[in-house]
Amino acid sequence: EIAGDSAWIVDPDDHEAFGAKLVSALTDVDGRSLRIARGKQRAHSYTWEETAAKTLSLLRSIRDL
Repeated sequence: EIAGDSAWIVDPDDHEAFGAKLVSALTDVDGRSLRIARGKQRAHSYTWEETAAKTLSLLRSIRDL
């Protein structure tokens, strides 16, 4: 999972759990702040250069099919 520990992870087919996590995201100020900080920290491990290189590689592999 790309989000790691910076997101609330829930089974999208479990409607009750999904609703509970949505409520947490809206009401748990500390939990939300923690996840925002973790997300920003995690984002630093990705670069546009790496994304561009991987995208180009994928497009080339599709073209070669």
